[in-house]
Amino acid sequence: MDYHSTENQRIIGKLVSREVYHNLCLTMQFILDRPDSEEYEEIISMAAEVPAEDLCQEEGWEEDAEGSIVKVDGNKRYSSAKEAAMDAGWELCEGDFSLVYDNGEEKVFAKNWENACELIEEVTGDYAVKELSSGEWATVLPEIYTDWEECADGEGYERYREIYEYWAVSSWFGRKLAEKGEAVADVLDFTVWGRCTTGQAILLDGVVCSIAEDMEILEGQKYSWAEEK
Repeated sequence: MDYHSTENQRIIGKLVSREVYHNLCLTMQFILDRPDSEEYEEIISMAAEVPAEDLCQEEGWEEDAEGSIVKVDGNKRYSSAKEAAMDAGWELCEGDFSLVYDNGEEKVFAKNWENACELIEEVTGDYAVKELSSGEWATVLPEIYTDWEECADGEGYERYREIYEYWAVSSWFGRKLAEKGEAVADVLDFTVWGRCTTGQAILLDGVVCSIAEDMEILEGQKYSWAEEK
């Protein structure tokens, strides 16, 4: 999806105008300068440590069927082991129930489609295929971690949010932002979004673009807000 096309930028800008009300930086700073105020802890908690699982999932990491943490290579997902193995070049042997992978120099045999997927990294020397906890099969990158904590530490992800700006948003938009892992809290009579980026228009923020896509309001989508031509 091209978020930055002229029409999609207009649509996302319209969404921002509707759901993002006004800047609260001065108001929040006023509270932060008064640690004894009732709202102080609410604001501080917005920058609290982010769970390792949330951080890693935001970066595309997933849990495989064995509980390891893997990253899917692009969009190479399959509904079954058979589909994944066949895409990698495995074939059913004629007159037999075994499977064969022939690279022109040697043949490798597997007893079933799951076994063929296990052997893909060995026979290709390039990539691996794993079953995900969702039941899908997918091509994954070589790096594999034992748990979410190890993944976050190994990839060097920042465990604490650094909030640059505070904005009043609609309660609906606040929920959508929170679902995407953004810092959101109810402070005073506001739904406050702690924006972790700055220096660019809000309509350019990846999380805002993603929400627009989820709503299916971008150009060519089912509920598109595009202007009729």
